[in-house]
Amino acid sequence: MPKLGDKAADHIAAEKEALAQAEADSESLAFIQGRAAALGMTLSLEERKLIIADADTKGGGHMTTDDWQSLVDRHTRNANERFALGQYILKTIDQYQGQRTLRRVARVGNCFFAITGANVAGEAGMHVIGSTVVGVVTGVTGGTFNAVLLGQPVAWVRDPSLLAVMIAFCMAGFYIWPLADRYVSQFREQEAAKGTLAHTLSHHLSPPDRQDSTVRYALESVALGSASVVAAQQGIVMGLHPLVSACLSISIAFGGAARDVLCHRDVRLNSTGGSQSYAVSSFAGALVYVVLRQLHVWNCHGDTARMLSGGIPIGLRIGLSIGTSCAVRVLAWQQRPDDLFWSMETALSRNEAALQPLFTVKE
Repeated sequence: MPKLGDKAADHIAAEKEALAQAEADSESLAFIQGRAAALGMTLSLEERKLIIADADTKGGGHMTTDDWQSLVDRHTRNANERFALGQYILKTIDQYQGQRTLRRVARVGNCFFAITGANVAGEAGMHVIGSTVVGVVTGVTGGTFNAVLLGQPVAWVRDPSLLAVMIAFCMAGFYIWPLADRYVSQFREQEAAKGTLAHTLSHHLSPPDRQDSTVRYALESVALGSASVVAAQQGIVMGLHPLVSACLSISIAFGGAARDVLCHRDVRLNSTGGSQSYAVSSFAGALVYVVLRQLHVWNCHGDTARMLSGGIPIGLRIGLSIGTSCAVRVLAWQQRPDDLFWSMETALSRNEAALQPLFTVKE
């Protein structure tokens, strides 16, 4: 049996260990509190204890500076590795002419959005300054929203030349576009008097009862198609899920919605009310790109290609994606004044009519 003196010694040792533990906890808690305060944050006691428990690799409740640094490194390593891998995805596709062409088309697409936005604002009765503001908002809103959402640099802030070019296009949309429309109208009147085929074709392409001109609709379609692919690529480079990458193409179309709100027009993001199906066409284009990208990765996953040597070329993926987006836009144009999809009220009426025979009692 242990002696009484041994028990007293063990008790004293336990008290010393508990006192040392309390001092270690106090120092660690104070250290975490100081780090949080330096970053402008406040933490509760429970939160600080959880941090110490995760950082304390040796046990005992005492966290050293090295333990804290190791904890921070573990949390940032995954983000840094994801970023590094994404940069190599970007470098890989940047080697091809198709990707470089896409970047140029996307830049021109921003200018297309700007010039059409300024033209719409001018038709709504705004002066040149208001039209320019609306045009620039149309061109930058979608890309800015996605950049902020993903924590990336905003393109027009990093490259002011893009903003300057868009302002110039807005001026053209306000001053030059109306003159071109006036001369085209005069040409149509002259051809109508002659009864020529040129008048018949031009009237068929842009009927007078439609709010949007064929040229403006076509410019928006090309801009929307290129923007949808760029948005999908942003998600892929960030390592996001393919579905999330495709959905980024919807938010990049917010520029058109912002334009319509500022000009008191029907919001063109949806497909009801005779709108242009921004969301549908942009999502369709991005979805095609994401699916082709997944097939390309699957094909080239191993040391050798599974089906197609070299995979699906980036130019083909981009071309099919933009083509899909534009095809949806063409379909929406042909459907007008009807919509690509029913409104909720229309769907209710049609579904009720379809189900009515099932609940009708025959006499």
